[in-house]
Amino acid sequence: MPHKRKKVRKFCELLKQETNLSIEFWYERLSTVVAERSLI
Repeated sequence: MPHKRKKVRKFCELLKQETNLSIEFWYERLSTVVAERSLI
């Protein structure tokens, strides 16, 4: 797992523990590709 992703996951885990919020992840690159294709 790349270094930045590890840091984000750790931050989100701490945030979840402190706030009891549900946190979801998605693959950002894929959503960007879908958005660009819809513009073509």
